Amino acid sequence: MNLNHAKQFDLGSPRVSLNGNDGPVPSNDFLVSEVLGIIWNSGRPPRSIEMIAEQVGCTRRTMERHFRNNHGRTLLQELTACRIQRAKCLLGETNVPIKYVADAAGFSSVTTLYKVFQRELGIAPGEYRESQTRK
Repeated sequence: MNLNHAKQFDLGSPRVSLNGNDGPVPSNDFLVSEVLGIIWNSGRPPRSIEMIAEQVGCTRRTMERHFRNNHGRTLLQELTACRIQRAKCLLGETNVPIKYVADAAGFSSVTTLYKVFQRELGIAPGEYRESQTRK
């Protein structure tokens, strides 16, 4: 995403509390806690699991094993939940074009945003935005 576009639309960085309903449950495992912080509290979600592994300084396999054993779901599931939550916030609170929402939320493309929204929420991003503006 061109940073000029982000500034033009003032996307900010939606953050989700570790204690929020849609956020993660804190962990006693240091590695898992660090990964959760990277996913949920950075300015934008990491583009890949490999990027997270590089940040925490361990192999992808080690990180995924710790995460699944201590958090009860996969790292990809957590990353997807974060991306969806950020997209929902941006769709509900801004008029930013959906292609910029997709990028800011960490999706690789608008098509991926649509597919994930449809699969997980049963609704297209534009329909979600409309439902939020009617409230």
